[in-house]
Amino acid sequence: MHIFSKKEAINTGWELMKKHLGFAVIVYAVYFGITFGIGFLENGIENGVLSFNIMIISYLLSFLLVIGLIKIFLKLYDGETAEISELFTNYDRYFNYLACSGLVALITIGGLILFIVPGIVWGLKYQYAPYLVIDKNMKPMEAIRKSGKITYGHKMNLFLFWFVSLGVVILGFLCCCIGIIPAGIVLSFAVIHIYRKLLNDYDNEHKVNTDSPISEDGPVCDSIPSLESVAQNPSGQAKAEEPKTPDNLGL
Repeated sequence: MHIFSKKEAINTGWELMKKHLGFAVIVYAVYFGITFGIGFLENGIENGVLSFNIMIISYLLSFLLVIGLIKIFLKLYDGETAEISELFTNYDRYFNYLACSGLVALITIGGLILFIVPGIVWGLKYQYAPYLVIDKNMKPMEAIRKSGKITYGHKMNLFLFWFVSLGVVILGFLCCCIGIIPAGIVLSFAVIHIYRKLLNDYDNEHKVNTDSPISEDGPVCDSIPSLESVAQNPSGQAKAEEPKTPDNLGL
């Protein structure tokens, strides 16, 4: 098991932030512009029913925007081209992401009720389940189980990374508050770097050798002799084939 480096994650986030700063700022501007715009619209309407409907629409739309935001940063991290329109086009993962996020939230809240510590542990354990839904198109329970596997043995390091992230945010506020924008971009890439690192390390350590297929009864291997052949030839030597002559051919 390889322990990920918090410093490496922040450095990677910093380099990617410098490379994609302009585009990332536009993406965040669109994201927050829509989110705050709907919020202001909701607060400006006095009709209670209409205001409630707008609140529900805003809540549901925010999930679609978050999916698009994560998808865009994943593509930028992988060196692929991303479009702002991808904030609104990931409908195929919407309901799985909605269910997965809800389950993770319930698990974490339930753990917080149980003397706080279990909630922190479970929050760390399952934090990458929504990423797996978006990145690998997994089902909610499959993503939750996979997140638990890739974060196994890394929870303390992930917990410490939370404090590192808090430090980055504070530094951003100290830079006349303007620095909070690049700080948020740095952390977005840093979180994805850790996610990719944990996922790749887990998959490499548990890779199945496809050259040796395994059946339900165990590994398939044609070179293993049967019990009958061992009894007939205990020395293990292959029996030489009798030469074909007119006599043994019955001619």
